[in-house]
Amino acid sequence: MPSCDAPFPDCEAVLRTPRIARIATGIVSNIGWDILPCLAANRMTGLIDTVVQSFRAGQLKPHARCSWPYYGICGSNPRAP
Repeated sequence: MPSCDAPFPDCEAVLRTPRIARIATGIVSNIGWDILPCLAANRMTGLIDTVVQSFRAGQLKPHARCSWPYYGICGSNPRAP
């Protein structure tokens, strides 16, 4: 796994805004390695409801296998693809 880069300066504020408004937030990652340790190292996991990673789904974005789990976890009900 690559080392964790520092997040953008506004990242925490951007993630905190929907959290305060009780809006479910998720990340759909197209990176080929596990980003969860980096999110934890930067204390961001408490601001995110779910992370769907394309390498775990076995597909690249925008394939439905990458985004579909996010909808269910976040309580959304989109049309089936």
